[in-house]
Amino acid sequence: MDLYYRLNVFPIYVPPLRSHKDDIPLLVFYFLNICAKKLNRKIGIIPSEEIEEMVDYHWPSNVRELENFIERGVILGDHFHFRSPIIKTSLFKIPDAVVNVSHQENERSHIIKVLDACKW
Repeated sequence: MDLYYRLNVFPIYVPPLRSHKDDIPLLVFYFLNICAKKLNRKIGIIPSEEIEEMVDYHWPSNVRELENFIERGVILGDHFHFRSPIIKTSLFKIPDAVVNVSHQENERSHIIKVLDACKW
């Protein structure tokens, strides 16, 4: 508990990845190089359509999610091609409007969507 208060003396604000989307292509290539070296692969060019999808995505878990996404793509691809995992699914879309629902209703709705996606 004491550590939290000591660290909170000078808070550091890090803006979310979605607020500086121009950095996403640079981060993609940076993480791609790191993951390719770690997994001993030579990855060629990522298609511009995939880069655009990554830029358009909301990235709710920020930079760590992007890094994991790139690593997963390197693992799924062969030795020369990056294979982009699916990042946009209807299951995890950001809602257009905020609706006041209880936690139980939200949880129930989410469970039903997951069951539908998995074909029950």
